Amino acid sequence: MKFYRSICSATAVLFVFLALRLLLTPVTFAASLGLEPSAATSVLLRRAAMFMVGLAVLTFCARSLQDLQARRCVCLSAAVTLLGLACMGTYERLMGTVNESIFIAIGIETVLGLSFLMVLMRSSDRT
Repeated sequence: MKFYRSICSATAVLFVFLALRLLLTPVTFAASLGLEPSAATSVLLRRAAMFMVGLAVLTFCARSLQDLQARRCVCLSAAVTLLGLACMGTYERLMGTVNESIFIAIGIETVLGLSFLMVLMRSSDRT
């Protein structure tokens, strides 16, 4: 339970950080990845910030879930989201769409995603 609480908290902090960056500095965020900043990019990044806020609230509130089935759902959802982001980041880097700074995001997303999968697998063993 302690590990689960820790990764939920870390994920919430990550999503709040990303939401703030996407919302407040979308042009800088896009440029840091090697993307061409534009009005369309800024609109999409600010809208994506709202998803990050929602995920931050979800993972923060889910930290103290006692119900095993609910925790499994959170773990599966978070793992799919984080590992999906890592896969998309890898794909975009391989395609040359983004620069090497994406590797920081890929690393964090992979570690957190695999951590949620690990908690999910452990909780499946207990039933």
